[in-house]
This record gives sequence, C-alpha cells and structure tokens, in this order.
Amino acid sequence: MTNNFDIDVLRTFIESVHRKSLSSAAKRRDKSPSTVTLQLQRLEQQVGVKLFQKVGRGLAPTEQALRLLPFAERIVSANDEGIRAMRQSLDQETIRLVVPADIAETWLPQQISAFSLSHPDVLIEAQVLRNSEIIESVDIGDADVALHWCRPDDANTVDPVATFPIEWMASRSFSPDPLRALPIVVLQSPCLFRDLGITLLEKMNAPLRITMAATGVTGLWSAVGAGLGITCRVALGAPDGVVRYQDEQLPSLGMVGLVARTKRAATRSSIELHLQLMTAIRKLELHGSS
Repeated sequence: MTNNFDIDVLRTFIESVHRKSLSSAAKRRDKSPSTVTLQLQRLEQQVGVKLFQKVGRGLAPTEQALRLLPFAERIVSANDEGIRAMRQSLDQETIRLVVPADIAETWLPQQISAFSLSHPDVLIEAQVLRNSEIIESVDIGDADVALHWCRPDDANTVDPVATFPIEWMASRSFSPDPLRALPIVVLQSPCLFRDLGITLLEKMNAPLRITMAATGVTGLWSAVGAGLGITCRVALGAPDGVVRYQDEQLPSLGMVGLVARTKRAATRSSIELHLQLMTAIRKLELHGSS
C-alpha cells in the first residue's frame, strides 16, 4: 500500500468517527454505504490496524482510530487551507479568525455565513487552535479577530464577553468502577480545563488516572463518548451521547469566560465581525450553553 494518505478517504474516516454510523457518514459524504465501507477498509489496510468495530447497528472507533483522528484532521485542514489560499483573489480583504474548537463546531459557521452575506467582498479564514495558541496568535498580531477562554478572575486578560459554567462531562452510559481510580480524559498540556480539573481532584486526594491525553477537542469528545472516562469542559459543543456527569463527590469547577479580541490595527470589517460575534456570544450566555 502507498504511504500517502488519500484526502477523500481521510474525510470519510473523520465523518465516520464523529457520526459512529456508516449510513450517516455516507449521507454526509454523499457516497453509498458500500463505498464508505471500502474506503475505511482501504485505510485500515494502509495503517495496518483495526479502526472500527461494530456496536449494535453503529460503529465505535477503536483507540487506534482516536490516535489517528487528530492527524487526519490536520492533513485535511492543511489541504483545504492550501486550496483556499490559491483561489483567493488578490484584491479581496481577508480576516483571519482564530477560535477554540468548542466554538467552531457549534454556532460559528452560522455567524460567518451571516457576516459573509453582508460583506461579500471579505474572505474569512477561520482556524481552530488550542487556547494557548490563540492567545499567542493575538499577542503577536497574527490574528485579526480571536475568541478564547479565560478564567474570570485572571488579571492578565481583558474582561470576558460572557461566562459559562465548567461541567464534568461523560458518556450517557458511563459508570465508573468504584474499586479503581477515576478515569479522566484530558487535552495535552497546556490546557486551562485540564489544569483546573486535575488540580481540584488532587486537592481532594481523589485517586485518578488519565486514560487519554488528546491533541484536540474533537479527539477528546470522541474518547469521552466512547466511555474512556470523564472530562471537564463547557457543555457547549458536546456531541450527542455526552452529558453532564452528576457526582456530589466531585469538586465544583466554577465558571470560564469567553473573550473576544481584535488586533490593534483592526480594519473596519474586522471590527464589525468582532462586534457581531460579541452580540452572538451574549445571546449564547443568555440562553445557556446547552
């Protein structure tokens, strides 16, 4: 087998992991279920490991699939970014928007669509980054508009536009083994939510074990949905099957703020996008994050 990944196959793989259903992935990719099956089998042969197993009428990604997922997403993202860069008109204004995955995978596409309708000559390049990477991108002036998380009591950041509760989250069917340490799914460091959750559990002397340190939020949610453990995050962006985990013995996690920022030399269009996002965030806070 070739050592080069097929972008089309990777798109099918990503949809299959997220949707856990051949028929849903096939519908999303506008392919027949048999074509999706062949593509996944081809990918399994290429990487030499089993990527999915049947669970009832659905599919469950294996641990190897969850390891491959962030790499597949980066490859597809880089491919799409390169295509967009080549097609971009030289006289078209471009706004670089950087956001956390919790936001990108929920209401952000609708906001970008609405902005594009009123600003047809402006191209928005939206990129999903880790929270620390977003802050760095703003600090060095690489991002035109940015959204990122912060602790409301952090004196080193601007005031958040809105605040949201941080929740313990788990698969709907998750049931911990009382004889073993609590399984935790986290993002790799640095991560605001990871640091908070682990610090609070360690203060309680609660036994814990990290079952997976994901490289991205999508991989984190997939691992939680597969029952590998609980995590702490805002409920915003949680996939179907992942719910708030109720356990009176777990510590309260408090609130997290969502900050909206622009670069110092912001264009008029960047400022208008910034204001639109701030309005949408406040509505999101008003109606709750679920």
